[in-house]
Amino acid sequence: MTGKRDANTTPRVGPSPAAIAAWIVVAVLVVLVYRHTFATLWRTWETNPNYSHGALIPPIAVFLLWYVRKSVAEATARARDGGDGTGGPGTAGVVGGLLLIVLALVGHLVSIRSGVFMTQGYSFVLLLFGLALLLLGGRAMRVLWFPLGYLAFMLPMPPFLMNVVSFKLKLFAARVGSAIAVKMGIPLARSGMTIHIPAGSLRIADPCSGLRSLIALVALGALFAYFTRAKTWKRVVLLLAAVPLAAIANTVRIAILCAVANVWGIDAALGFFHDFSGFLLFFIALGGLFVLRGLLRCGRGVAAEPDSTGTETERRNAPGLGSRSRIALIIAAVLLAATAAYVQFAPQRAMVLEEEGLAAFPAEVGEWRSSDLRFASVVYDELDADDTLVREYRRDGGAPVWFVIIYHENERYGAHDPMVCYRAQGWNIDQTGLFTLERPDGSFDANWALVREAGRERLAAYWWYTAGDLATADRDRFLARMASAGIRENVTFGAFVRVSTPVVNGDVEAALALIKEFSEEAQPRLSELFDDSRP
Repeated sequence: MTGKRDANTTPRVGPSPAAIAAWIVVAVLVVLVYRHTFATLWRTWETNPNYSHGALIPPIAVFLLWYVRKSVAEATARARDGGDGTGGPGTAGVVGGLLLIVLALVGHLVSIRSGVFMTQGYSFVLLLFGLALLLLGGRAMRVLWFPLGYLAFMLPMPPFLMNVVSFKLKLFAARVGSAIAVKMGIPLARSGMTIHIPAGSLRIADPCSGLRSLIALVALGALFAYFTRAKTWKRVVLLLAAVPLAAIANTVRIAILCAVANVWGIDAALGFFHDFSGFLLFFIALGGLFVLRGLLRCGRGVAAEPDSTGTETERRNAPGLGSRSRIALIIAAVLLAATAAYVQFAPQRAMVLEEEGLAAFPAEVGEWRSSDLRFASVVYDELDADDTLVREYRRDGGAPVWFVIIYHENERYGAHDPMVCYRAQGWNIDQTGLFTLERPDGSFDANWALVREAGRERLAAYWWYTAGDLATADRDRFLARMASAGIRENVTFGAFVRVSTPVVNGDVEAALALIKEFSEEAQPRLSELFDDSRP
């Protein structure tokens, strides 16, 4: 008995063995290239509350890829039938994909050398875009851009941006939250980020800034916008609405914590209710997104869902490798293998501090004698430094000089702005300027700032220190030197130095002279401490 196959049907075609093998090889090489990045990223999710949501992002991205799988297969089938007969994504896709891959791998190597973890993660996302464009083509990228781009929500934000946003959020929460609490009849006084009530004091630290909820809510807002069938402006509104919703929810939380502390005490406010209120108000803010979507009269479903009117042949054909893609994929595999080899055998980062760390800085500097001090524990958590030194130096019973070094071995956090710290503690920045410090091999400019709080005046001088014995008041120059020294010499340390003293009877010039005298006497010791020329 013979059968006849319907001319309008095409047997289901799966990926060829060569295509499967190519994907496996590429996946293994990508893991080898980014294995240290993945390990650091996992530790970040576990230890940094602002990114505790990060572990959820890859599964969501995988779901999104599964969700659009048929559209991707259809788009690649259309590309194969587009007219050049090569069976691949076309010249533009191959060339564009290779360029993105090269850019991603170069960025990854530069990030490793300069000690910048954040850009390593973003280079991984860029690499995925390049591979997708190379293997699947531009039509498929119109479908894949959001599932792949969504992975950016699992990555840390730039540290300088984190510091600025966190400070602004904390200041907003402290101001508005305390104002709401006053309207509720709670007696309080605010000093910077600290709210004083009869039962005690509440400090608005980083965990209370609302940044954690903001990042997570923006990630959810992006999903809302993606799964919303509406005009572009409505989807943009849904995405942007996550920012004020998170900020408002956090200010309400601060006001409620003040009320709880006023009635039941500080311990009650900082215990179970502290964490519970965070989760509760996050879900209330999330409900606000649902309400807003209803008010905007948005429909459900992917807004830019691809056309599904393709032929049966397009639906059944699986993505394959064209002749151009095969050659380009070999080139990409070689680049990945070379990068993986460098990651595997890269030299250990040069360490600058001796084993004793900053404690090796002399306790006696000329006639100055010191005693060790400590910040509050929450400050150390916020600084996240590799080492810190906090001392008070005096000479002949005179005015104290407070000497601080904040050291990071290979992170950009060493460039933190001290004025943010002063404002957070309730100090007002009255005047700022530059002055010159002399040292044996020349001179450099340092910053100074006059700060006031509750009748107290203090003068603070500060600068940054990094490779090549560079001391500078210019934070941008400091960052540029850290990056270039990492690329050229595999040295990426950064240190922030602050010297401060009280201003007595308004005599700013005398305070500045005292700081200048101590700082210049300390310069040779600092050069020895941060000598990166040691073998």
